[in-house]
Amino acid sequence: MTGFHKSASSYHNTTDAITGQGVLQGSSSAAPIYILYSDVFLSTYMTLGCEASFIHPISCAEIHDKTVQYIDNTSQFLNPMGAKMTYDPHDKPMAHFLTNIATKNSTIWSKCMWISGGCLNSSKCYYYDFLPEIDLKKNEYITQKSPTYPPSQ
Repeated sequence: MTGFHKSASSYHNTTDAITGQGVLQGSSSAAPIYILYSDVFLSTYMTLGCEASFIHPISCAEIHDKTVQYIDNTSQFLNPMGAKMTYDPHDKPMAHFLTNIATKNSTIWSKCMWISGGCLNSSKCYYYDFLPEIDLKKNEYITQKSPTYPPSQ
C-alpha cells in the first residue's frame, strides 16, 4: 500500500514464491520488530563495548555513556577515562589506542546488526576526535583537535 490507496503493482515478502524476504517498509509490524532488535543490539553493545566516562563538575559523580540511537542512526562514545587509559608521552599517540578500541566497538555493533540480517554501511561511518574544555565562568564549551603525536622532547 502507498499513501491512501492501493498501487497498481505491489511487492510483498513472498514475491516469486520465496517466503521470508524481510518486513516491508511501512508494515505495521516493522516498528515493533525494529524496537525488539534494537533493544537486543543495545543491550549486547552495553555489555561488550567500551564507553566514555565523565566526572560531573558539581557532584563529582562518574557518568558513563556508550551509545545513543535514533531510528537507524547510532553514535558510539569513547574516551580515555571510559577505556581506563592513562597516557604515557613515550607511547604511541593516544588517538592510536582509541582508534583500535573504536574499531572493536564498531565491529561489535556490525556483528549485532548482521545477526538480524542488517549490514553496517561503513562508508557512512566517521568519527570525531577532539579535546573538550568547559569554561564554567563563561558557560562556554571549547573543543580542539586531539594531538596526533606526543610532543617532541
